[in-house]
Amino acid sequence: MTLADLLSELDHLDRDDRLRVIDHLIAELEKEEADTPSIGESNGINEAVEDAAWEASFAKSQDLLTEMAARTRRNRAQGLNRELDPDTL
Repeated sequence: MTLADLLSELDHLDRDDRLRVIDHLIAELEKEEADTPSIGESNGINEAVEDAAWEASFAKSQDLLTEMAARTRRNRAQGLNRELDPDTL
């Protein structure tokens, strides 16, 4: 199974389960990397760890982005937003 296949399977889980699986995979890949002698500057394990870490970070950021968007919509509905004036930046 490739990393892409695994990530595709993760889409079928809810967010919390997906993050638990990704965190577990990162830990396992880091253990495997520590046990594997390094050949050159980059190897597949390093890339897989980096990819999994990025995916986990991205997944976690979605809740924050969703909340920020909802807060902006609420503020707009309440008339709390104001036009951005580039001259005052």
